[in-house]
This record gives sequence, structure tokens and C-alpha cells, in this order.
Amino acid sequence: MCKKAIILINNNQYLIYPNKYTYIHKLNYNVNKILFIKRILYIIKKNNNIEIGQPYLKKYRVKILIIEHLKNKKIIVFKKKRRKGYRRKTGYRHNITKIKILSIIKIK
Repeated sequence: MCKKAIILINNNQYLIYPNKYTYIHKLNYNVNKILFIKRILYIIKKNNNIEIGQPYLKKYRVKILIIEHLKNKKIIVFKKKRRKGYRRKTGYRHNITKIKILSIIKIK
């Protein structure tokens, strides 16, 4: 059984824990779809043993469930040039996906 792992999804690394929820950049899959992630960089087991992939661990898979698609908090972008009267204020909300880590599976 594994305590935590670092996986690679869409060229971003995420620290995950089994049976926990995580927010990641938007995935183009439907809600309630189960996916298996093969790109696992490193795993920490229950007895604090660490397995590091070169570049990935081929014996493990991570099973995830897509819960919902939503938007993150608004990021304010403010530009100003002093003494010129130039001011621009815009906002941006990033699309994210909430996933649940169902399990980290060892393949024989």
C-alpha cells in the first residue's frame, strides 16, 4: 500500500494521496470517467520506502475518478504606468478539474 505519489498529468506534477480529492488543470474527459495514469515519477510506501522512476515507474498505475469541471479563483492582472494615465485592470479564471484518487495499484 502506498502513502503518497507524484504523478505527471499534462506536463504538470501533482502530489497525490489515496482516497483524497485534488484539483488539477482541466482534463478533456466527461464527469464520472475513471482513468488510469501511467506516468508516476515517485512513490512513498507505508514503511517510508521510496521508489523513484527513471523516468517513470512501470510497475504502478494510479486510478482516478473525474468528479467535476469548474473554474478557479479570479486572478487580477493590473497594469499601470506612472504619470501617464495608463491603467488596465483585467481578470482571469483558470479552468480546473476536481478528481478523486481511488487507488495506487501495483501491476505484476
